[in-house]
Amino acid sequence: MPSREGVTTIQLEMKTRDRLMGIGKKGETYDEIINKLVDLWQRKKK
Repeated sequence: MPSREGVTTIQLEMKTRDRLMGIGKKGETYDEIINKLVDLWQRKKK
Protein backbone atom coordinates (compact mmCIF):
# COMPACT_ATOMS: atom_id res chain seq x y z
CA MET A 1 0.00 0.00 0.00
CA PRO A 2 1.45 3.40 -1.02
CA SER A 3 2.35 5.93 1.67
CA ARG A 4 -0.26 8.62 2.33
CA GLU A 5 2.29 10.97 3.89
CA GLY A 6 1.93 14.48 2.52
CA VAL A 7 -1.56 13.78 1.18
CA THR A 8 -4.74 15.54 2.23
CA THR A 9 -8.41 15.13 1.50
CA ILE A 10 -10.65 17.85 0.12
CA GLN A 11 -14.40 17.70 -0.26
CA LEU A 12 -15.90 18.36 -3.68
CA GLU A 13 -19.44 18.30 -4.86
CA MET A 14 -20.03 15.37 -7.19
CA LYS A 15 -20.71 17.82 -10.02
CA THR A 16 -17.26 19.36 -9.51
CA ARG A 17 -15.63 15.92 -9.40
CA ASP A 18 -17.35 15.02 -12.65
CA ARG A 19 -16.16 18.24 -14.27
CA LEU A 20 -12.58 17.46 -13.22
CA MET A 21 -12.88 13.97 -14.67
CA GLY A 22 -14.05 15.54 -17.93
CA ILE A 23 -10.95 17.73 -18.09
CA GLY A 24 -8.44 15.00 -17.31
CA LYS A 25 -7.13 12.21 -19.47
CA LYS A 26 -7.63 8.54 -18.71
CA GLY A 27 -5.37 7.51 -15.86
CA GLU A 28 -4.69 11.05 -14.61
CA THR A 29 -5.18 11.68 -10.93
CA TYR A 30 -7.22 14.56 -9.54
CA ASP A 31 -3.94 15.97 -8.24
CA GLU A 32 -2.48 16.03 -11.75
CA ILE A 33 -5.60 17.63 -13.21
CA ILE A 34 -5.78 20.31 -10.51
CA ASN A 35 -2.08 21.10 -10.89
CA LYS A 36 -2.50 21.53 -14.65
CA LEU A 37 -5.41 23.91 -14.06
CA VAL A 38 -3.43 25.91 -11.48
CA ASP A 39 -0.45 26.12 -13.86
CA LEU A 40 -2.73 27.35 -16.64
CA TRP A 41 -4.31 29.94 -14.35
CA GLN A 42 -0.88 31.20 -13.24
CA ARG A 43 0.32 31.56 -16.85
CA LYS A 44 -2.86 33.45 -17.84
CA LYS A 45 -2.57 35.71 -14.77
CA LYS A 46 0.82 37.10 -15.86
